[in-house]
Amino acid sequence: NETNSHMALTCFKNSKVNFKTISTQTSSYDFGIIIPNGPGSYDFYNLFLDNAINLNHKNIFYNFESGNWWNAQSPYKKDISLWDPWKKVAKLCDTILSISRTGNQWAKEFYDNQDFIYEPGPININHEKPNLVKSKKVFIMSRFGATSVHKGWNQLHLLNTKVLSNFEIILNTGNVNLNQNIKNNIFNLFSKNEIKVTFRHSISEKEKKQLMKESSFLFFATEFEGLGMPPLEA
Repeated sequence: NETNSHMALTCFKNSKVNFKTISTQTSSYDFGIIIPNGPGSYDFYNLFLDNAINLNHKNIFYNFESGNWWNAQSPYKKDISLWDPWKKVAKLCDTILSISRTGNQWAKEFYDNQDFIYEPGPININHEKPNLVKSKKVFIMSRFGATSVHKGWNQLHLLNTKVLSNFEIILNTGNVNLNQNIKNNIFNLFSKNEIKVTFRHSISEKEKKQLMKESSFLFFATEFEGLGMPPLEA
């Protein structure tokens, strides 16, 4: 799925390469980092490996969760086979880069590679001084659907309170434009307390940063994450 925001292919030579057109590139790269998505097909991973050969670079697999860790810790269990594409591509990578020391311990049991790296470093948090007056907005990032219950989309009713009367909820739904029936249900949920709801999708990083700056609150609804970035970004 070329529009999925959780799939990313970045080759390092001071440039970001679109994986749809990478096969036409002739430059040489030192490393390719693959950030996996799940669940998904093998197509993306096969494309990455094919082009790793064509571009003659080493491969790094970015592990932000592993199947054994997820099913041991999460209240929402998943079929362990959903991580099979991850294991396939990770086995063919030179190194696995993990998000935490704890994640490393689970990853070492899950993947077949011998080389694992966890190197703590500074998080790229926005330290700019606020130059905007905060608006009466609440910013939410979530995914919807049966496989995304852990993202907390079913917790939106917690915001339906008079405290937020005359506020605007900005609901960013990733790359998915929700169908109108779901939108209408959410509109109806908040209408009695005069809370406006605006739906956004497929926004740029620049737009997301701007919305976070303008909003008075970030509502992070997710109940379980490998790494929850929005609070750090906010």
